[in-house]
Amino acid sequence: MKLSLTLLLSAILVVSCAPAADPEPASAPEAEVEAEPVAGTRENPFLGHGFIREIRDDGVLVIEHEEIPGFMMGITMGFPVAEGVVAEGTLAVDDEINFQIESLTEGYQIFNIEKVEAEEEEMPEDGDSEGSTSA
Repeated sequence: MKLSLTLLLSAILVVSCAPAADPEPASAPEAEVEAEPVAGTRENPFLGHGFIREIRDDGVLVIEHEEIPGFMMGITMGFPVAEGVVAEGTLAVDDEINFQIESLTEGYQIFNIEKVEAEEEEMPEDGDSEGSTSA
């Protein structure tokens, strides 16, 4: 009887000291996450702002631009422009522009350009400028 009790206690001790099996993690339900639109497409272009510094004959505009979020830091560089985007004579060196860039399989290009029109300075209503003196 003593032997049976010793074997029983030994069996209980072995079972209680055995490592517990890890339960299988419950699979989490897949959350429906809307994918963000891919940047650099015509539907979601990179947006730039800058000044034209050179208009080249090969269809490239050299632009001094601010940082283009998600694309590049501010720099002066040449950008290829999609065919038919710039009508001859509509842009000039030193024009301020906003532009849209799309990524292509091999590089990128500007596909839309808008010239920023300079605001006209307001003249005082009486025609006199401040600080002028009459003789």
